[in-house]
Amino acid sequence: MSALRRGIAFAILVVALVAAMRPSASADRVRVDGVAAIVGSSAPREGSILILVSDVELEAWLLRARADDFELESPPPTRSELDAARERLIGRALLVYEATRLRLGRVDQARLDSEWERFFQRHGGAEVIASIKTRLALGDTELDRYIEAEVTARSFVLASSEQGGIVTDAELELAWDEGDHPFLGMDLETVREPFRALLLERRVEAETARWIEVVRTRVVVRRSRR
Repeated sequence: MSALRRGIAFAILVVALVAAMRPSASADRVRVDGVAAIVGSSAPREGSILILVSDVELEAWLLRARADDFELESPPPTRSELDAARERLIGRALLVYEATRLRLGRVDQARLDSEWERFFQRHGGAEVIASIKTRLALGDTELDRYIEAEVTARSFVLASSEQGGIVTDAELELAWDEGDHPFLGMDLETVREPFRALLLERRVEAETARWIEVVRTRVVVRRSRR
């Protein structure tokens, strides 16, 4: 088979796989998208994870929102912002891929609800998210997929961590005495649970970065050319 025919066959396969992964038209409009990266193989196949161009665009806008740098009339994300967004999604996809392989990263309604709450908090609230959806013409399905992937990756990290999702009182009090927190000058008892949540988020961030590097060494990632 010539290089041209192989390229055409590859493109047809990508389109078919993307369409199959999208919801039916009765739920949301089907969007045929470009592929920004593939995690788990060098070409689309069952079990691999496709990161679409629209996924990267969404993540770039969300990264702006996390940095309190979102306005509906802002110019489109820059190349560097899109590159940073793609790398974050690749990292998350590596964790989802490993969670699926090991059958870890349980997703249930309680975890989804918790992640939705954290999602709105991290990105400036429901109004900002609604603005991003308007800007990108997104339906609910794209965000549902985003949240499910976040939950899967987070659950995998916590399940793989020796401490899991528990911050003990001893850990909390030691961290309090070290003073590396935004609650200086306050009474521990008045902020105990918010401080515990902060410590858990720091643990998740550190373990997430560590596990991404571990999984990266044994899982194929193919990035599309610009």
